[in-house]
Amino acid sequence: GAEIGMKNGQLQIISPLPDSPAEKAGIKPRDLIVKINDEDSLNMPVDEAVSKIRGPKGTEVKLQLARLKPRQDSKAAPDYETIDLTITRDTIVVKSVRVKPESDGLYVIEIRNFNADVEESFREAVDQVIDKKAKGIVIDVRNDPGGYLDKAIAVAGEWIKDDIVVEQRERGEITERYRGNGRGLLKNMPTVVLVN
Repeated sequence: GAEIGMKNGQLQIISPLPDSPAEKAGIKPRDLIVKINDEDSLNMPVDEAVSKIRGPKGTEVKLQLARLKPRQDSKAAPDYETIDLTITRDTIVVKSVRVKPESDGLYVIEIRNFNADVEESFREAVDQVIDKKAKGIVIDVRNDPGGYLDKAIAVAGEWIKDDIVVEQRERGEITERYRGNGRGLLKNMPTVVLVN
């Protein structure tokens, strides 16, 4: 229920998946995975860690995490707190897009990845916020690991329709241009994009 990777040689949570056992248990991005079932895992290869975390639905896995504490003094050395969690494994269904209403007519559209289903899911999200007469939207792509270029172009097409979305250059020369193929329904919608 979480994407994991290596950073500075340490096993780390990239992002918990929405509505997954990991998110429900309180796992956060940038948590370090110190132990898996009491076995040291901080420097464990990702594929080995994934095989130890995964398991049959209904069984449990114990994780010990190290979470960075907020610093009062920006010059202070980083300090971590240790968190022990027991997570019940479940079937994971990854939704590429999630819509959340906020106050004052704003909506957050969270794009978790640019996989095969994102184009259709994003169009449904756009239709939903248009039907609700949204005053503005926030597109949240924080912790999005990426995906297919053509799907990202399709999403961008909801703002720029058939204009150029991406120009590919080689030695300063444009070698390829990719145009949006969307409906342009968000062209005049106030939009903020969150990235990290």
